[in-house]
Amino acid sequence: LPMFLGVPADVTNFNEKDNSFSLELKDNPLNDYVELPEALSGLNYSSIIAGAIRGALEMLQYRAKVEVVKDTLKGDDKNEIRVEPVSYTHLRAHETGRNLVCRLLLEKKKNP
Repeated sequence: LPMFLGVPADVTNFNEKDNSFSLELKDNPLNDYVELPEALSGLNYSSIIAGAIRGALEMLQYRAKVEVVKDTLKGDDKNEIRVEPVSYTHLRAHETGRNLVCRLLLEKKKNP
């Protein structure tokens, strides 16, 4: 994160399967000069960072649900972004023709 977004973070809160985790941002530069008016209290301004993380993971062929869990801009004690893998079933629903052929060939190889 520091190399791409200039935002240092700690990786915490792994689940039992060690496949989802939280990123706790030490500082969120997006919050430095922003005040959310009461009328926009539902706006997740830090979703910009979550979107950048999701996009980077998709470039690596890793589909994940990335969402802001805590945001200091909304009065929370820290900035936390949760990263969870998308289920295999969900991935298969968006499978391309090329991916489908590869998967079927691999399954055939496993089960002759």
